[in-house]
Amino acid sequence: MADDRQGGGLNEGPFDCRLVSSGGALTREQFLLPETRIIARLRLDDSLGDGEIVSRVCAENLFQYPTSRMLANRARVCLRRLDTLADDALVWLVAHGTPDQMRQANLYAMMRSYRLMWDFMVGVVGEHYRTLDLRLTRADITRFIGQWCASDEKASRWAESTRRRIGGTLLNALMTCGYLDSPRGGELRPVLIDGEVEQGILRNCDGAVLVAFASAAAGVAR
Repeated sequence: MADDRQGGGLNEGPFDCRLVSSGGALTREQFLLPETRIIARLRLDDSLGDGEIVSRVCAENLFQYPTSRMLANRARVCLRRLDTLADDALVWLVAHGTPDQMRQANLYAMMRSYRLMWDFMVGVVGEHYRTLDLRLTRADITRFIGQWCASDEKASRWAESTRRRIGGTLLNALMTCGYLDSPRGGELRPVLIDGEVEQGILRNCDGAVLVAFASAAAGVAR
């Protein structure tokens, strides 16, 4: 493969491939919603640099983890996700937006951070919305991960336990953002994209991802 942007090869996007992971890190990095909000507020409200943010998170255990072992790593993950948004207004929504704005902006940041998440949301979830086939099961997710592993050299070496954890992370993201109400899968709910999140996505020339949001009739037209 020339770079991570090729990933599973299901969908192309204009974002900076230098910021993109193929997806294996999802097993340990997860959705990190409250952590990312804390980091966004430190960056915007306190005007701290990245090093200062990491130091403060560790010194004060701002994530309230039972041990300090993962604090610096998770803080850096959140900083990278905010960087991928490439839009101060979207970062503000993570820091101070409504719960839906925060969740949707964070999901979009994950899509820009992990090629696997981008391809899953656009190529699987978006395709289900586009075709009005609203039934999404664990089998659909397992099938997607299998296809990904078959077309990605690094992913082809993932252990079965890694594939299961990634599947669990994808399901958790869908549940957190209101797409599903069960870890077993089920019928996709209509998830109305927030207008400010949508505008931020369009400013990044990422209109293709709007198909992954339930009001994606407008996204498909774009």
